[in-house]
Amino acid sequence: DANGIFSVTAKDKGTGKVQHITIENSSTLDKKEVEKMIQDAEDFSQEDTKKKEKIDLKNESNLLCYQVEKQVKEYGIKLSQQKKENLLAVIESVRLILQTETFDKQVLQTKVTELKNLSKTVQEEINSTFNGESNSTEKMDDDDTTIVDAEFNEETT
Repeated sequence: DANGIFSVTAKDKGTGKVQHITIENSSTLDKKEVEKMIQDAEDFSQEDTKKKEKIDLKNESNLLCYQVEKQVKEYGIKLSQQKKENLLAVIESVRLILQTETFDKQVLQTKVTELKNLSKTVQEEINSTFNGESNSTEKMDDDDTTIVDAEFNEETT
C-alpha cells in the first residue's frame, strides 16, 4: 500500500476461518538520512568511475595478452625468434603490472599500447606469409596448363 503497509487476508474454504495479517514498515528513513545517502553517492561517483576504468583496462589487458599469446602459439613457426621473444616479454611485463592491485593506470596503458602495436606488426607479417604461400600455389596451378586428358585401351594377347 502507499503508506508502507502490506495487508494479507486468507480464508480457509473448508472451515470458513479467516486469518488476517498486516505488515508495517517500522524502519523508514527520515529525510536527512536519504539526503546523506544521495550526497555520499555523488561524492563517490568520481572514485567509482576511476575504479571502473581501471577494471576495464585490466580486463582488456588480460584479454589482449591471451589473444597475442594464442597467436604466438598458433603461428610461431611463421615468426622470427626475435619477434616471438619481444611479444612474450611485453606480455610478461603486462602480467607483472597486473599482479599488483595498486598498478599505475598510465604505465599499464603504455604497455598495452606497445603490445597492440607489436601484435599488429606480427599479424601483418603472418598475413603476408600466408598471402605469399597462396600466391605460390596459384603460380603452380598456372604452370599446369599443359595437362592433356587422354583415354587408353589395354590389349590382351
